Amino acid sequence: MVSFVIKTIEDTMNKIVHFIPFLLLCNCTESENQQDNSGIVNRDFDVVAHISAEPDGLHPLNSFSLNTVYIFKNLHNTLLKIDLASLELIPDLAAKLPEQIDSNTYKYDIRKDVKWDNGEPLLSEDIRFSLLLALCPLNNAPQKRTSLEAFVDSIEIMDKTSFTYGTNFPYAGANHIWGDLPIISKSFYDPQDVLKELSFYSCKTANYPYSQQIQDWFTSFNSRQYSHNPEFINGLGPYKLTHWEEGQHITIEKKDNWWGKDIQSIYHKANPKKIHYKIIADEQTTSIALLNNEIDVAYALSSAQAHDLAADEHFDKNFNLNLIDVFGITFMAINSRPNGNTGNPVLEDQAVRLAMSYSTPYAEILNSIYNMGSRQVSIVNKHREYYHHDLKMPSLDLKIADSILTSAGWIDRNLDGIREKELNGELLPLSFELGYINNPSFKIMADLIAASFLKIGIRAELKPIQANMMFQKLMSQDYDAFITSISGDGGFEDFSQLLHTSAWEQHAFNFTGFGDEESDLLLDSINKTFDKRNQEELYLRLQEKFNEQGTFIILYSLQRKIAVSKKFINPMCYAEKPSILLNALEIAP
Repeated sequence: MVSFVIKTIEDTMNKIVHFIPFLLLCNCTESENQQDNSGIVNRDFDVVAHISAEPDGLHPLNSFSLNTVYIFKNLHNTLLKIDLASLELIPDLAAKLPEQIDSNTYKYDIRKDVKWDNGEPLLSEDIRFSLLLALCPLNNAPQKRTSLEAFVDSIEIMDKTSFTYGTNFPYAGANHIWGDLPIISKSFYDPQDVLKELSFYSCKTANYPYSQQIQDWFTSFNSRQYSHNPEFINGLGPYKLTHWEEGQHITIEKKDNWWGKDIQSIYHKANPKKIHYKIIADEQTTSIALLNNEIDVAYALSSAQAHDLAADEHFDKNFNLNLIDVFGITFMAINSRPNGNTGNPVLEDQAVRLAMSYSTPYAEILNSIYNMGSRQVSIVNKHREYYHHDLKMPSLDLKIADSILTSAGWIDRNLDGIREKELNGELLPLSFELGYINNPSFKIMADLIAASFLKIGIRAELKPIQANMMFQKLMSQDYDAFITSISGDGGFEDFSQLLHTSAWEQHAFNFTGFGDEESDLLLDSINKTFDKRNQEELYLRLQEKFNEQGTFIILYSLQRKIAVSKKFINPMCYAEKPSILLNALEIAP
């Protein structure tokens, strides 16, 4: 199952927030990625990594921003994980890959050497507890619940380290959830056993009458302390959160007696003593910090930064610049379902959205990011076998846009340069707000789009927003149109979180209002179809529906630019998040 993340800066966005998995290539080969550096002896050292926006939190289940995902990888473990080089599922906390009992049931065995920080063993009950919390509607994570409730059925505990996991129908991505779900300790988070009556039945039954005690427990669990306070964040990863100075930096520190320290795997290394995530939103300030060697790793440089830094001799002497094709797109999200309180009724018109796609200056936008990206016609990446090559790639054509709008009744009646149309008895101008992250790269794109729209009689009023407010804005559905990015992983491609109408109704990741009865059926059928040929046909029709509705205008596919200090030996980079394993960085003795 695909995990999607909303991104907050150009070319870079958290099993959920979950979005698009594209199989692309990075500049490190698999043989390089798997090189054995076990003979290198490292002295104690810290790593300073740049992140462009503060995470929305570090709650184990309720935080979803991209920068949350980066940090999560060192705080938590999952039953399974996606191998960064092969993109195949591999065991993490599980002792081995699951055994399939029947079409709906899988048997899992847990590693017997896994210990929580207090020395208690990881138990099957912890797995059940983690999944139930993700499913429960009282938990403040509708995005996560939407991705699970349709197919997750049960966990039956066999013994302390074995259990069976069941789905209520055969689901092609059934086991991919275990590569996304952080496993948390029942004894740590619920020491009084308040949730002893929580069950799969209660979590999946609408309007279930939970006791006041359980409701109070979730009120506490959803509170800020469980996402920001180090004392209330507990995981199985090699590092623990020790300090968070908001707006400045987040520090995680290697645990003294971590259960996995003797495992010979890049995923279980904990080489740096501390990892400091330095929060700098301004691109120029970030570049200066790099040139002053105040940062060791910058995850997500903008195209402009990468272009300028690559030409700097001091940067070239001290850093490697890695250009990595990743799983994601930058696009214009259009709120197609205004309800009177949110959104704009003019964008409900499918003809308006189609005209917008023909009024978008794609070539200029790519040029503005130094062509560090490429075009694709569909939400499915062009490297997928079921990418719809026969769909027409939209391009800038103001004549077609003019014809579409005129035919739909949008005419400049008062000769002010903006078209109007009568909707619900009121003459409305073809005008709406276009939001974007307040940084130079997105501002350039917004300016280009607004100027092109104006030529055809569409007024886009530009509304910059701070990066840490963007996620809340989209999830509230209180916007007209917004330039943003989404990225995902290399797992099973399930678009339900992003495109199913139920995800709109529950304020999950379908923030554009995409979907109808047919597209919902296509999404459900894809997830239940194991025959490759039949599944590909369903994907093709879904892409046709995606283009027909036009709630996404895809500007370009993403490339991540990562600066890594040359003091590190053979740093490994990947298309899959987090692209570079800070825990595995090594320096010369």
